[in-house]
Amino acid sequence: SHSPFNTMTAAATAAQANQAIYVHQGSPTGATVLKANQTLWGAGAAFTLNGLTIAATIAPTLQSTVTLADGVLVNSLSVNGNGVAAITGAGLSAIETLNAVSITGGTSGLELSNVGGTITVTGGAWTGVTAGSEVLVTGGTGTLNIGAAIVNSGSRSIDIQGKTGGTVTF
Repeated sequence: SHSPFNTMTAAATAAQANQAIYVHQGSPTGATVLKANQTLWGAGAAFTLNGLTIAATIAPTLQSTVTLADGVLVNSLSVNGNGVAAITGAGLSAIETLNAVSITGGTSGLELSNVGGTITVTGGAWTGVTAGSEVLVTGGTGTLNIGAAIVNSGSRSIDIQGKTGGTVTF
């Protein structure tokens, strides 16, 4: 769309599977529920689509939960859950990639349940979780490769429960 959306919820609702959502600098509000194979791209890195390149500026900080779907790419932004989990995913079976994604608050950082796919995190800093863990993994057989800097002084940094297979690497 050539007109910006007022909330992340509106942008995510309008976008279809396999499309990109570009987030300019600022602090947009509203939960972001991604669809299969979407790209959620923040202004913290240059973005090119169909030959058009938007130069990198300041990475935005989303002010509510980002819910992952199969095959998504999330790049160059921060997420502050503001009283809820920052990033969540359940039952994922494909490859999800979080690149240069920082978590700056929320009741927990990354919450994954019954994941059977592969989640790769490269870069970013995860700090400021208020109650839960920076990384909470419940069940599943997936492979998790976490390459973010994790700092948590308030509770558990990493909590893995009931995982029945796969690997977790930090």
